[in-house]
Amino acid sequence: MKLVDSIYNNFNYDFLLKVIRILFGLVWMADGSFKFIFNTSSSLAAYITTASLGQPSFLLPWFNFWASIYLINPPIFRILLGSFEIILGLLIILNLYWKLVYPIGLIFSLSIWMIPQRFGGPYGLGTIEVGSGLIYSISFSFLLICMGLSEKLKRISN
Repeated sequence: MKLVDSIYNNFNYDFLLKVIRILFGLVWMADGSFKFIFNTSSSLAAYITTASLGQPSFLLPWFNFWASIYLINPPIFRILLGSFEIILGLLIILNLYWKLVYPIGLIFSLSIWMIPQRFGGPYGLGTIEVGSGLIYSISFSFLLICMGLSEKLKRISN
């Protein structure tokens, strides 16, 4: 039991949180840079315009609205999306404005899950995943909670 207590008491949670945060930020930066490296306008258009396929009819206005927004100017939308993801990743890595960045990232991740990833659906026989946007939003929630706890513990210990 003393070994477990020793490992627990000497483990650097802040370092682990920093590594997780940096890796998460790198994922966002890579995803954003893919929007510039690869011509994703056509694939994004396909994701967004076909998002309503197989969905319940009450969701059609939601998907049609976003498809009409995207189709106004797909290249500009791609540039804005890629730039936002790179900036988001950079802010995560540098740990700047985390109290603002993490909730924005959570909302943005949920919007990815709700629009091009179609709420992870349609669900049915053979469904194998819920969508990465939902997992990203859970990751932002986790980071937000951990950063808040870390900050609170630092204030208590001082």
